[in-house]
Amino acid sequence: MRETLLKLSPVPQPTILQTLTINGKLVYQANALEIVFQKDAFDRRRVLDRDDHDPKPEFIFKVANGFLAKLRSITQGSDVKLLGEQNALWRLEYLTDAQEELPHDPELFRETSGFGIHGSLTVVNKVFLTMNVGTTYPIFDTLPGTQVI
Repeated sequence: MRETLLKLSPVPQPTILQTLTINGKLVYQANALEIVFQKDAFDRRRVLDRDDHDPKPEFIFKVANGFLAKLRSITQGSDVKLLGEQNALWRLEYLTDAQEELPHDPELFRETSGFGIHGSLTVVNKVFLTMNVGTTYPIFDTLPGTQVI
């Protein structure tokens, strides 16, 4: 996962879609969002708890989702999804005003990142379906290893 996080960087030259224009201008396909936060100084002390990072992850997702919600509404893009710490791969990199890497300081971090994995599982068996639906499903009789509990 760390290798993937390190690859989260702006591409030097996005791939332009030659077959699509908007208002007469060529467009490119994107699957990442870059947001630049500017401030005189960020609190980057290593002793901070993740919830106290500056800016806080909650604020970062609020800004990103504000943009994505407007984009989804304007474009009617049902495939534009809101982000959260449980469904996003993200990296926050602190740079100088010239957009260059900060010098190393053992007391301060220069980047933070996160990813979330969410999964769910619903298990049903023949007894449950019979009790709650009032019918049986023949497919359960043919599945190997199926048994009534």
